[in-house]
Amino acid sequence: MKVNVFHSGLMIGYSRLDAADPPMSVAAGPFEPTSDYDPQRHASTIDGEDNTGRVEEQLSVRSEEFGGIDCQGVIIDDYSKTLGR
Repeated sequence: MKVNVFHSGLMIGYSRLDAADPPMSVAAGPFEPTSDYDPQRHASTIDGEDNTGRVEEQLSVRSEEFGGIDCQGVIIDDYSKTLGR
């Protein structure tokens, strides 16, 4: 399922989610950022280093097909430097 990822109402990227742990209702997928994405403000982890103290506000997701998705949390683990992107 494709979802758009938002921070304070601003779309910072999107992802195509698949079930990662169905019994726990966990989904995961690769994150594709927009130009509004800032790892320092939005990522929980940057190249393996904890960044949760800097994340200002919880992220939210919305599916064009299903609307807003009620969830306990949205986490971005950003490994773009490690992967050379």
